[in-house]
Amino acid sequence: LMLRWVPGHKGVAGNELANIEAKAAATGDSSPRDALPALLQAGLPRSTSAIRQEHHALLKQCWTDIWKASPRYTRYARLDPLMPSNKFLKLVANRQITRAHSSILFHLRTGHVALNKHLHRIGKIDSPRCPSC
Repeated sequence: LMLRWVPGHKGVAGNELANIEAKAAATGDSSPRDALPALLQAGLPRSTSAIRQEHHALLKQCWTDIWKASPRYTRYARLDPLMPSNKFLKLVANRQITRAHSSILFHLRTGHVALNKHLHRIGKIDSPRCPSC
């Protein structure tokens, strides 16, 4: 068994050229399709992971568009333009918090929770102050 140390791309003319060509190919600047061997002309299969990531990104974009078209969006955007935040969405999507807890967090964040301040604002009680204070 013989081991040889091979230097990296830096300073070796052939390796520098190979590195430039590899970067060009990675960005899509490759040979014309008809100049490739017949086996490679059909293209490579797509990765399942890449397809899944693209699908999730598309779903998120569709959801964002629907949310922004909602009549509620303008009201909530004034309270918190980042709502619902990516962190909140991850908590809910990964089921790290229950639906009941996510509802409470959403109510607290928007100020629409059965606290005296909100109940006074909507005319359900006389004072926004805590009765115990």
